[in-house]
Amino acid sequence: MAKINAQEVMLQCGTFLLAIFVAEIVYRVSLFIEEIQQMLNQGQRRSLSCLKIIQKATISVISNKQNQNISITVLAILAVSFLYFRPVNISFMEVVGRMCPIIIAWTFLRIWWSFDNSLEDMDILEENHAELGPGLAANYWCSFLMPALMANIRQKMEDNL
Repeated sequence: MAKINAQEVMLQCGTFLLAIFVAEIVYRVSLFIEEIQQMLNQGQRRSLSCLKIIQKATISVISNKQNQNISITVLAILAVSFLYFRPVNISFMEVVGRMCPIIIAWTFLRIWWSFDNSLEDMDILEENHAELGPGLAANYWCSFLMPALMANIRQKMEDNL
């Protein structure tokens, strides 16, 4: 059994934290591209300038609802400090090699919504005034309740019995 030393632990922590930081940036870039494409498909290209579209997409991708800017800053500082103050001599390419599998795994887990929180999604819907209640009520009325009430069910039952 290999002995675990503090230098290796600091190196692993720094590598993991920096990899998660980079993966989160990659994920946010993919969200940004998706948001830009959605805005262009909705026809906002004509009504907004290119700079306004980029600004609107950036604001929608980077949320500050749960103090993400503070946590991502702390994450980056911790990662860099763990890697910078390590007494182990390791090349930059070896650190990158250790980070790549973590970056890929984290990015795919985020893209496939493995870490998404449904409460956060509900907050976003509420902020944009896109709750599901009115739509569900209208759907229920149009598809079931209105035809049932206007069909004169008593008369049809008497005719068919």
